[in-house]
Amino acid sequence: MKPMTTKEHLAVHDKQIAAIRALIQEGMHLMVETRRELRATATLTRQNAEALKRLIDSRRTTTAIQRPSPNGYPQSGYVEDSHKIGLKYPNIPQFFRGIL
Repeated sequence: MKPMTTKEHLAVHDKQIAAIRALIQEGMHLMVETRRELRATATLTRQNAEALKRLIDSRRTTTAIQRPSPNGYPQSGYVEDSHKIGLKYPNIPQFFRGIL
């Protein structure tokens, strides 16, 4: 095996440095993509948490309001609290809607 000249030695090092540079750049691109995906996932997680909180709050409000009795007439507190969950007409029989 013949010893390498200085130019050959530098050429080998230049190729190695170029390969290392390419690896570092690819790693940086992967980090940027990972960060974007992580931010998107965090945003979706936050949105899901907010939606879940709204759902839980609405369920709490719904269960706090008394359900109408089987005969269709509201129980005490139902009509007064119906505005809390946005009911335009609580579960009142059709006959009474025109009167109330």
